[in-house]
Amino acid sequence: MTVDALAEEIHCRLMKLYAIMGDRRAALRQFDYCQDVLKNELGINPVSETRAVYEAVFRERPFSFPAGL
Repeated sequence: MTVDALAEEIHCRLMKLYAIMGDRRAALRQFDYCQDVLKNELGINPVSETRAVYEAVFRERPFSFPAGL
């Protein structure tokens, strides 16, 4: 099984999971990895939804998972 490093949805879910598990540092590192991959491979920045998850983790704001996660 391969994982698509360009799939922002996966990065967002990982950031949320790390944050819920109390590993804020890992969540922030996940965003950095996502940002680096997108910039290096596609020359783009993460979408607003991904940045919003990063901001919530960075500012230690509570958030909830959407249904089906």
